[in-house]
Amino acid sequence: MSSKDEEVEALRNLVKELQRQVVEKDEELDDLESNLEQALDSIKNFHEQQQELFENFVSLRDKYDTIKQKNMETLWSWIPQNVSKFKNVPLIRKDVVETEEQIGRYELGAGIGRGQFALVRAARFVEEGAEKNSNDKNIDDGSSKVNNEKPRARATMAAKIISKSKINDVLDLERIKNELSVLRQFTHPNLLRLVDVVHTVDKFYIISNRGGDDLFEYLSRQHAPVSDEKAKIIMQQVLSAVLELHNNGFCHRDLKPENILLDVQDNVIVCDYGLCVRTTNQDGLTDFCGSPGFFAPEMITAKTYNGFSVDVWSLGCILLELVVGHENFATLWMSVYAVNVLSDADLFVEKIVSSRNKLFEILDKSEDCEHISAGCKELLKQLLNFDPPQRPAVMNAYTCKWVGGKVQSPSKRFSTGDQDDTVMSLSPLSTTSSNGSPNGRRRSPLSFGASTTPTTKDMANLSIGSNSGGLRGRRQLSIEVDTKPRKQGGNASPATVKNRANQLLHLPPIDAPDTPKIRSAKKILNRGDKLMENAKGFEKKKGGNS
Repeated sequence: MSSKDEEVEALRNLVKELQRQVVEKDEELDDLESNLEQALDSIKNFHEQQQELFENFVSLRDKYDTIKQKNMETLWSWIPQNVSKFKNVPLIRKDVVETEEQIGRYELGAGIGRGQFALVRAARFVEEGAEKNSNDKNIDDGSSKVNNEKPRARATMAAKIISKSKINDVLDLERIKNELSVLRQFTHPNLLRLVDVVHTVDKFYIISNRGGDDLFEYLSRQHAPVSDEKAKIIMQQVLSAVLELHNNGFCHRDLKPENILLDVQDNVIVCDYGLCVRTTNQDGLTDFCGSPGFFAPEMITAKTYNGFSVDVWSLGCILLELVVGHENFATLWMSVYAVNVLSDADLFVEKIVSSRNKLFEILDKSEDCEHISAGCKELLKQLLNFDPPQRPAVMNAYTCKWVGGKVQSPSKRFSTGDQDDTVMSLSPLSTTSSNGSPNGRRRSPLSFGASTTPTTKDMANLSIGSNSGGLRGRRQLSIEVDTKPRKQGGNASPATVKNRANQLLHLPPIDAPDTPKIRSAKKILNRGDKLMENAKGFEKKKGGNS
């Protein structure tokens, strides 16, 4: 075959190959067109479904808003007017001045605290005739001026601003009622004093006197435990406040550093009375509440508990954190309250008893604990007794030799009737620490120096769970398992123990997201509309080309 014939044959083969490739591409094109048709159909179906979902969402949102509004009206209007135990919740006022900087006759300043349902802001009376400076939102620092006048004094009140939209059931409303009941009844120097209550359409304002920073923040800033004298100064006032509550038949049930305010003069105020309940020594409470690291073991392990005894345990935990320091408390104590430990009553009892005993062994033998007096250690052991009946009454703790509290009025313990406003008069407390420091700080931490370093086995016994110490965030619990008082006695069933412990895993987030708004859903629908428009444009272009 000549070279020319070979070229012709090669060209023929090339043509055949190209024809084969054309056939393949035609098949691929048919597949693509089929897929395109399916995609366009899917977009159309998706858009129809999206429109249907949006319409359903709008309908459900309308129903939700209606039900929520009725729920709000029931909680905040009908119940206070018709249920006698909520009569201390004032009715809504629509005539009061309410702005970002003012509520009624009170000027609102910088935020000084935040809780699950409320924001706390500095407050003071609006100066009559004074023109409010809208740019001056921080009325707390004492340095601002109005109309070139002298600097304003520090705000001496606090406004607890409760967002009513976050109060969704009667249990939450009852916490507010409980707090108002305590605030209205007491004028004790170590308890908050109620100034006013303002109830508006959207918010509930509780105006009270103002304390210092909370003890949790104070301890977080400390690089060492407080001195023995400082601990005594703080605990004497805390015990005095709790004694006043107990003498009038109230137990607090959420005592912890976050609920203790401490100012620069070492004046203490015990606050947050939402979980306070009136009870007697004979009643057994069953509702599980409090905070990990501070609630008493029997709240998990027993069928019922004594409300006064659980306060005593919490007082022991507070004293413990004061004298061992913030970080050591987290390492040596908080780990016992891990959920996996709490779920097993026997394991919890074993671990907390073991940790308590090991902790006191360290306190007794460590050279770094020499700043803790024998009287303080003895009180700690009494307060943190695992057997509730063996714990001292708050009266006994307050008047013990180390605390040195003086009771100057007759006891009204466990009274359940209407109370008068008799106030215990306490002798002034010294603010000088044992080491001469004006703020009572002493550089004697549980640092476990060279000669006192615990063994690996010691730390294994103390460190349970995943808590490795350091600064920790606490989360308040308010789990109403059963609120009916019962006679005390007996252990909780394993199922009850596990249920109470599991509450720690299933709490709603403190900053729960708002219910989706129609505007947000509309944005999603608009994106679907845009996708549909693009699909229709492509389909039209495709039809024109064909």
